[in-house]
Amino acid sequence: SGKYLDKNVNPERTGFEFAEADDLDFPDEIKKEEFYEETVNTLKSQLDPYLSEIREEKDAYLRDYVYNKAPEYRVLLKPKYKDFIDQIPPNLTESNIELKLHEIKSKVEVDLKKQATELIGTKIQHSDQIAEYKTKYEQFLEESNEIGKSDLAKYIIHRKTILDLLDNNLRLNADGKYSLEDSIHMTIFPLRRTSDDIDYDKQNLWIIDEKLAYHRYLASDKPMRSIDITDVDSSDRADLIIFNDIPFAFVDSTSPYTSVVIVEFKRPGRTEYSEKENPINQVYNYCEQIQNGTVLDKTGRPINVSTIPFYGYIICDLSDKIRNFAKNAGVLASSPDNRGYFGYNPEYRCYIEIISYDKLIDDAKKRNRILFDKLKLPIS
Repeated sequence: SGKYLDKNVNPERTGFEFAEADDLDFPDEIKKEEFYEETVNTLKSQLDPYLSEIREEKDAYLRDYVYNKAPEYRVLLKPKYKDFIDQIPPNLTESNIELKLHEIKSKVEVDLKKQATELIGTKIQHSDQIAEYKTKYEQFLEESNEIGKSDLAKYIIHRKTILDLLDNNLRLNADGKYSLEDSIHMTIFPLRRTSDDIDYDKQNLWIIDEKLAYHRYLASDKPMRSIDITDVDSSDRADLIIFNDIPFAFVDSTSPYTSVVIVEFKRPGRTEYSEKENPINQVYNYCEQIQNGTVLDKTGRPINVSTIPFYGYIICDLSDKIRNFAKNAGVLASSPDNRGYFGYNPEYRCYIEIISYDKLIDDAKKRNRILFDKLKLPIS
């Protein structure tokens, strides 16, 4: 009441003197936290008719933003996170909404890590503790799975964005020209780098083949003589050279390389190639140089290259010249959809595949279609 506040105003009359939370309890004393809490609740009650419309508009805007632009935060729209969402002020820009949602998700993730640490450290000493532990464990699993799904949603959106970017790079630009092959190359893996330099989430090898992500070593546009695990005295640069030693998710980690993959990109829209620029022969040349050199395993020991299969991917638009190269190669057959060629050259122990850019993108979209459909992402 007013009398109580008059009695407890400070000498300067700039504030009030309340008991602190850890002070002794007296019947007529009001503690600071109690005063603030009751004041806020009273104000909320008085202002609720005016604030409810603003809150509803903000919530509707947030839902629309999350559903249409940031589905990785959809989990935060659940009732259990309402207190967090209520703290987001209205009338924020999209970039600030993104920042606030990211902050909330980070807080939830930190809390989950604490819960995980506590669960791992829990020692069950009596049978009557089992039920309580099981309940906490199930609650933790439910919440962590929800956050995991939101992370997956973010990755799916990343894939959709990358495919849209790649698709855009295949079109004529404002100058009436096609993008250079470097633009395509950089979308899939950064130039003049190795897998030792690049984090997993900075490469998009899945566009070509999901299995390529599970490699031991990759060199991108690097002179062969600079590749750490080979002893090849050549300045030739394959676009990508990939050494695999993990054909499946679970395999003996001490096994030598199971394959070598060579990838060549050609400029979209390119139609002219000299005989020297025949990409099939370029791939064979890279195979031969590696086979004639020395390849080291991860312990630094030389391995028998003669038993390692090679795979070559040539990614380009199928001009008449490329089709003639494929027909004259003698070992390549046209794919059923006529958008590529494939075959095996026993002389180089190399399975080779020519993939048109249209086929590359269409196949990647088909592989990811079910993921895009789950998030209701449009596929052009």
